[in-house]
Amino acid sequence: MNKKTNGKNASQVNTEKLIAELNSKDLRTHVKARLCLLTMGKEAIPCLVQALEDDNREIRWETAKILAEMRNPVLAPILTAGLENKDPDVRWLSAEGLLALGKEALSPLL
Repeated sequence: MNKKTNGKNASQVNTEKLIAELNSKDLRTHVKARLCLLTMGKEAIPCLVQALEDDNREIRWETAKILAEMRNPVLAPILTAGLENKDPDVRWLSAEGLLALGKEALSPLL
């Protein structure tokens, strides 16, 4: 049975909790959240993309870093859009993510 909270499934709630923990002052909590989100992979992408527009600079930076480190070709259009983000750190990390994808990043750029 799939639990729902305010129209969100348990996975979304967990992902959002982990994203909030990216701003934790406790290093263990912060690192654990980062690694969990990275390990979740494709499942975490929708919430991570949404967090790129978060008001908190640390969450935007960490989210962009995670997306870049995923090295998933599916993210090429998202990383390309990140090149125009209002936050220069997000733009930088998006460029790094595209570079890491190599040739697979070209089609959204053309």
